[in-house]
This record gives sequence, structure tokens and C-alpha cells, in this order.
Amino acid sequence: MNGDWQGTGRPTIKIGGWHPYWRATCGSGGCGTQIGYTIIGDTVNLASRLESTTKEYSVPLLASDATVRLLDNQYEASPRRRR
Repeated sequence: MNGDWQGTGRPTIKIGGWHPYWRATCGSGGCGTQIGYTIIGDTVNLASRLESTTKEYSVPLLASDATVRLLDNQYEASPRRRR
């Protein structure tokens, strides 16, 4: 979309991404008009940290070491160390 919008005066869309690999627990609950949905677990905490770190490094996507290992060199990945 950013490519299509380039030069049109529309803003550039920037969204930090993350890619965890582990499982999480999710569910909904409540009653009447008060219904909520949540996801919990270590993978959610890691995903939150990876997403916020995309801003720190000014990159669009970060993946955990475990995820990069699963890619088995099919994609180029550059290591990042927490500042």
C-alpha cells in the first residue's frame, strides 16, 4: 500500500511486527454486554517486547532467535542485540 500511495500526499503506514512461534492461551468471557477477549502466556509477553523493540531499532519486523532458526536460512536475517 505504501508503494501505491507514494507521491500522493497520503501518509506512510508504519506498523511494528513480531513473529513468535510458541503457543499461547486465548479465550473470551463475560456476560451480557460486557464480553472480553484476551491472550496470555510467555509468547504474548515476548511478542509485546519484540513489537516495541521494532521502534527502538526503526525496523518493520523482528523475529525471535527460535523463529529465525526455524527459517533454516531460507530468508536473510540480521542479528540484533538489545541496546
